[in-house]
Amino acid sequence: MARPVKQHLQEFHEEAAAHADRCAECFTKLAGMSKAADGGQAEQFQSLADAHTAHGEMHRAMADACEKAVQADLEKVVPDNVRGTIPTDAPARTHTAVPRFGQQQIKTNVPVELEHFLKIEE
Repeated sequence: MARPVKQHLQEFHEEAAAHADRCAECFTKLAGMSKAADGGQAEQFQSLADAHTAHGEMHRAMADACEKAVQADLEKVVPDNVRGTIPTDAPARTHTAVPRFGQQQIKTNVPVELEHFLKIEE
């Protein structure tokens, strides 16, 4: 079963925030170890840690936005096979078969009494 887009995006942003937090933690540790050595690497590592922290906060904000999003807006594009990608307001002729030269006539299971409902005027 396909997951709703809202749930998929929310899980992605939560995972991305966790990853950014792990990167920030690693760069903070590297900055602490580099303070004893000269060369200004500690500042560079701390700068990278701060950037990853900000990146994680952005992903957390996006995950919260996905959680609060209106369900109807995001779930309109759930990719469940091919049918879910076709807009529901598409004209009826997009769903009709196109006969090819030499093809046998397409048989339908529509009763003769109801055929006039399904005809498309060209």
